[in-house]
Amino acid sequence: MSKCCEEYEDILIDIYYGEAVMSAEIKSHLESCNNCREFFNEMEELGDQLALLDADIPIDYSLVESAFASIEQKEEKKRNIIDMIIFMLMAIGIFFVIFVLAYKGYGKYLLYAQIAIFFLAPFSLIAFFKERRLKEGM
Repeated sequence: MSKCCEEYEDILIDIYYGEAVMSAEIKSHLESCNNCREFFNEMEELGDQLALLDADIPIDYSLVESAFASIEQKEEKKRNIIDMIIFMLMAIGIFFVIFVLAYKGYGKYLLYAQIAIFFLAPFSLIAFFKERRLKEGM
């Protein structure tokens, strides 16, 4: 097969799919070239055979759903790991601040802050539960 025929085959593919028009030059080449004529005829025959097999392919939606569920589980696991790392860094930071303040002699004020948090924390839980219920749509 010549280089010229390879170029014509590319054009014939475009013609078959309706992306180009059959020019007089291509028609004359098809009349004179057996290889290109056979190529174009095979494409048309294959297209006709595929049209006869035009059947819907059944989709197994359970596989699609399980794939999405698997992706969501991986994303959730990734978010949980990131949340844990953030929590650990914040805890280490708070511990370091408390340690430095205690070392500098502010232990009495730390004790006052701890007592205030101990008594005020239950009131903040009400706000957290209320927000949680609004998020869940209850």
